[in-house]
Amino acid sequence: MRMRQEQIGEGFEKIVFSDPKRPEMVIAGIREDEVRPVPPADIKARYYLQKIIHMLFPKNIPDIHLAATKNGSRLRMQKMELDSAHVRVQKIRSRYLEATEQEVNEWKQLDLEKQSDPRVRELSRKLTAAGVLVDKAGCNFAFNSAGEAQYLDNDAPWFQHLDGTYAYNYDEKLLLRAIQELSEPEKGRTLGYFQRLHTLKKETGKSSAQNNNPKE
Repeated sequence: MRMRQEQIGEGFEKIVFSDPKRPEMVIAGIREDEVRPVPPADIKARYYLQKIIHMLFPKNIPDIHLAATKNGSRLRMQKMELDSAHVRVQKIRSRYLEATEQEVNEWKQLDLEKQSDPRVRELSRKLTAAGVLVDKAGCNFAFNSAGEAQYLDNDAPWFQHLDGTYAYNYDEKLLLRAIQELSEPEKGRTLGYFQRLHTLKKETGKSSAQNNNPKE
């Protein structure tokens, strides 16, 4: 008998479910275009970039434990605390086509409040300074019981434009500089993840990607 997966969140790129076997984890299934499926190497690169960001911001970024492509691309990640506003927004988003105008306006207002919160702005600033380009929409952030902001999204390391060129979702030089400020043994482990990400970028021919943000 298949165990039930409860949907926790939904976005343009991913649908997130609870992990029925591991309550401390979630499963993020990645929506794939049948014409241009996500290459396995790109899913693996997501794993390494997420590991790096988590090592830099362990209290604010969920850890990742698995990136798989068999039977659909998916990520197994640490389950983070969600505040009531985040839960409400995700509930409305999950039934967007049936949502009332009042619910949609409530979603927009809650999203705007989260986005403008000083704690979210400060985390966004720190991530940007470390070379991480984030989607600043309020629905990608949540507060834990200690009132700390958390960035919940998992971004692809690179993005392919319709013309075939690539753009990065991270700045390699700034990211490396941030890693160098870590103490051992975290520094050594994170440098290992960085090297694997760099190797994947070269092997997949994305080393000539433009260094800009496809979300803006």
